Amino acid sequence: MADEEGASAAARQLIAAFGDDRDAYNNYMNHLIDGYREERKDASRAILFIFLAIFLFEVLSSKGVKEAEVFAIKLSDFGLVRAAIPVVISASLLKLISTINELDLKRRLVVALAYERFGGSRTIDFYDVLMPEPGLVTILRSAGFQKRRKLGIVFGYGEVVSAVFIPVAFIVYAYWRLFDAGTPVPIVLLSIALSLALMSAFFVSFFDFDKDILPD
Repeated sequence: MADEEGASAAARQLIAAFGDDRDAYNNYMNHLIDGYREERKDASRAILFIFLAIFLFEVLSSKGVKEAEVFAIKLSDFGLVRAAIPVVISASLLKLISTINELDLKRRLVVALAYERFGGSRTIDFYDVLMPEPGLVTILRSAGFQKRRKLGIVFGYGEVVSAVFIPVAFIVYAYWRLFDAGTPVPIVLLSIALSLALMSAFFVSFFDFDKDILPD
């Protein structure tokens, strides 16, 4: 994720461009904060969707479910639907990590802009007024701050496991269930190939956060 040095350099560049134009500075800050809040909602919806997909897979895997009607079409063989769910989860995780990166970038840049413009300490309380909604992951709460970093990292790991690695583990489990249930092998292999492609992009995004600190 974008570090403080990159955020500070970007903030100095922006402030130099704004000059004495307070309206331009305020409008840009509002743009960042509004974008942060919207993307935070997107991230929350993505997490909810992932866990709903997990729940749906378990429901369709239940022996008590024999038939369902989707758009007036009766389904009695859920193999194809179940095979599609891990792919959907993989795509949702890729979207989620992209959103997490954007949240981290915007929060760091807001902190750096306020610090470079007005000086003072980088305490978390003041910036909670600017961004009152909690971050998706606790580790975001300490992004750009000198204090509470260790606490944020400790709790952040737990939230990362819940929001990211549990779904990843479930994908592996889902394929085991699909093979065990006798789902046609070509369908499962196609699903695995699609999931692997999406998960490869996910892990690249998860571990490679080098990007321009200045958002659009």
